[in-house]
Amino acid sequence: MKKVMLSLLALIAAAAGLLQITAVQSFLVGLIFPSFPEYPQPITQLNEQTEGTIYYQSATPFDLDVLLNNMDDARPTTGLGHLYIPKSATSEQPVPAMVILHGSGGISPGREHEHAKLLNQNGIAAVVVDYYQPRGLTEDKR
Repeated sequence: MKKVMLSLLALIAAAAGLLQITAVQSFLVGLIFPSFPEYPQPITQLNEQTEGTIYYQSATPFDLDVLLNNMDDARPTTGLGHLYIPKSATSEQPVPAMVILHGSGGISPGREHEHAKLLNQNGIAAVVVDYYQPRGLTEDKR
């Protein structure tokens, strides 16, 4: 019985050690995360014609340690946003900008996009960031 208990303890210790390896963590998280959608190539620079849906380079850290200590281990993805630019904005006449992030329920009708339009009417650019959809999360998976 003592030998079985020591073997079980050694197995648990080995498994715990494996879970500390980032590659193992990434593999296990990959089994849990939904598939990320395929998006167009991310943009790297905005210009005066950039407006509407935009795609940008992003990454998904799978735990707090990755977020705080090693973002190189975060899973790369393409981010999704909706850019609203006031008609008065030009390269010679820049305007202030606001980033709008949704809450835990995601983007809702009558909320984020309408706030962006209201800001635009007041001379402020806005980008509504969707951080669920690019990570494969839909309303039924949240």
